[in-house]
Amino acid sequence: MLLDNSKLWTNCLKKSLVLWYLLRCQGIAAQLQIGARLEQGQFLAHAWVEYQGFVVGDYQEVPQHYTPLDRLNTELNRYISLL
Repeated sequence: MLLDNSKLWTNCLKKSLVLWYLLRCQGIAAQLQIGARLEQGQFLAHAWVEYQGFVVGDYQEVPQHYTPLDRLNTELNRYISLL
């Protein structure tokens, strides 16, 4: 049985880290974003790269579906206060 190495690099965090690093090496001040959300009681996370407010290498709608971790603490406190 052969190991399919292509699946090792399908992780959004790995792809985003590589893209972010390559852009930064070219002097492009991109930001690595890591976000999370709850969907039907399940914790989901995603990583993507942004440059000047635009998503690079992913769907432009990604930030609408995930709360960036730097804002996550505020969002979780608001959610918990509703319980």
